[in-house]
Amino acid sequence: MPDLSPVDLPGLIRYVRAAAAQAPDDWQAVVDALRPHVPGLWQRLSLPDKRLFLRHVARYWEVHRHRVPPATARRIDQLRSAGRLSVQRGRIIAVTETPTGLCVRIEHGGQVTEVAAGWLINATGPATDITATQDPLLRGLLDAGLATPDPLRLGFRADAGGALLDVSGRPSGTLFTLGPPLRGQLYETTAVPEIRDQAAALATRLISACRSRAAETAA
Repeated sequence: MPDLSPVDLPGLIRYVRAAAAQAPDDWQAVVDALRPHVPGLWQRLSLPDKRLFLRHVARYWEVHRHRVPPATARRIDQLRSAGRLSVQRGRIIAVTETPTGLCVRIEHGGQVTEVAAGWLINATGPATDITATQDPLLRGLLDAGLATPDPLRLGFRADAGGALLDVSGRPSGTLFTLGPPLRGQLYETTAVPEIRDQAAALATRLISACRSRAAETAA
């Protein structure tokens, strides 16, 4: 029976920090050990705590959770040492076109820096508001009421087996999802290990449903 007792975000953060402090040279192991438990912990957080996490904590988790391979890190260091790559901290506050490209204004600590660029690429990850999607399939499901956004609008509402819930809250018998569309319900659901397990469980469910229908038809 899964533990459904509430978890508070500040307490969880204190616990993770304490665990990492006990292994300062191996904090990666703490993050990796926590990863399989994230879906269960996420479901036990209150909606306000989830919103708080997304606003103030999510970026720190993502940085420590999704680490670059050592070879990539070495290549980045080489490019920075050669002056071919620079990293700036800050928030983009404006982008304007110029005759030669773009002017990007970055604000940090009250100081504004202007950077001349030929291209501006958003590499912060996928859009987080499913209701703003322009994907024809997702847009069609939402507009037809066959799918509904989760309270955080990170993805779709679905039952425990991945069946989409319609506007009436009824699970579909033909529309299922897994992976990133379940981010609002599981949060950690974007990597191959989690998606593989979900696919196996969903395949078992679909096969069982097909066999039941076949048995009913034969009878």
